[in-house]
Amino acid sequence: MAEERAAAARPTGTGPAGDAGRRGVDGAGRAEGGPGRAYRLLALDLDGTVLTPQGSVSPRVRRAVRRALRAGIRVTLATGRVLPSAWVYARLLGLRGPLVVSDGAVLAEVGVRGAPAASGPGARPRGPWRVLDVRPFPRDLAAAVVDDLLAAGCPVVVQFPEFLASSRRPPVGTLVRSLALPSLRHYWVLRRYARVVPGPRLARFVAAAPQPPVKISALGPADALRPLEHRIRDRYGERLRLTHSGPGSFDLLPPGTHKASGLARLAARLGLAREQVVAVGDNDNDCEMLRWAGLGVAMGNAAPEVQRCADRVTAPNWQDGVARLIEEVLLGGGSAVAEDPTHR
Repeated sequence: MAEERAAAARPTGTGPAGDAGRRGVDGAGRAEGGPGRAYRLLALDLDGTVLTPQGSVSPRVRRAVRRALRAGIRVTLATGRVLPSAWVYARLLGLRGPLVVSDGAVLAEVGVRGAPAASGPGARPRGPWRVLDVRPFPRDLAAAVVDDLLAAGCPVVVQFPEFLASSRRPPVGTLVRSLALPSLRHYWVLRRYARVVPGPRLARFVAAAPQPPVKISALGPADALRPLEHRIRDRYGERLRLTHSGPGSFDLLPPGTHKASGLARLAARLGLAREQVVAVGDNDNDCEMLRWAGLGVAMGNAAPEVQRCADRVTAPNWQDGVARLIEEVLLGGGSAVAEDPTHR
């Protein structure tokens, strides 16, 4: 399998479309576009994948996504971002339907009106979405972890299904990273769905919030975070999962929660097998998803260890790697794409 993946790790378009190693459920290799092959769902990470290094979506990527939608391929986002932030980009890309957000802890449908606004301490308004499935932390565990991180002096961000809470006001990098927006005209999303709960009050807020906590992020310099990671692992063991979505932070999730688990639940809701799913990403928190999908594609800007998780490597995000994948593989000669007359 390692040799098969290594052989597949070449940028899109660097060889015949069907020459990359493939694996089925049983691990057997087969060529892309082989008998019965029909990719029906494209799952895209945002940061470092869909987004350029400047945090924007290029016109070419937007056009390619819309071409995929017209061809009958469902397109979803699989991101570590909180739902309101993911919604902004889903709308920008013209996506409707279910998304995987908060690193797989939350599934939500966009393009619909959600439930009535929540009530209670710290309640946040609901948005144009509907939460489908949540895999939360136990509140007492989340509150204890937040206390430990705050005691270490780290800025902390806690994600809930429909909003986030930060221990410090911007600019800490917390809200910029967790709820980054494509332009100032989306600033209302930041104001509406992000709450600052200073210092030790954050742990109490987590325990009483109207929605359960789903993801906890600690931010800071790498040399300060590294020993803290070890302490958190030693103290909590298998009660949580530690992962990384970028430099200067680490993320904590409930055990067994990652983008692959969220994508598997989403595919099951759509009646799709994993062989019909293409997943694209660039970071550590994408690896499970790249291994799980029928076709796992790493970005050219991904680290070598992430590229080794994938079946194929496309161009980097500053060279429209997502668009090239769609154009050359999903809509080109390298894959059979089933037309779906029911897709809108």
